[in-house]
Amino acid sequence: ADVRLSAHKSETQPKRRLRAVISGRGQGVSFRFFAQRGGNSLRLSGWVRNRGHDEVEGLAEGPPEALQRLLEELRRGPSAAYVSKVYTEWSDPRGDLPMPFAVAPSVWVPSGD
Repeated sequence: ADVRLSAHKSETQPKRRLRAVISGRGQGVSFRFFAQRGGNSLRLSGWVRNRGHDEVEGLAEGPPEALQRLLEELRRGPSAAYVSKVYTEWSDPRGDLPMPFAVAPSVWVPSGD
């Protein structure tokens, strides 16, 4: 009975959506794979990708507490990274992100977007 209750609780827990853009030295230091491991260990759906201009972007959905833990990891980054700024945007979940957490193809986004 306890197993079913805890599983039911996690299914009904409110979810949020987090978009994070990390600026600094995040490319060429395995930042995407670092973020992917974090997202998967927290059982979040989502993706991470390089954006150009020394930026990495992530989009994730899951329980707010797990998203906050991922955000703390992204602010720290892997040991070879240097994080100078993290832009965050919180919204309601859409349920359209991949599970497990994935590394998405890189894109070139003009600076400031």
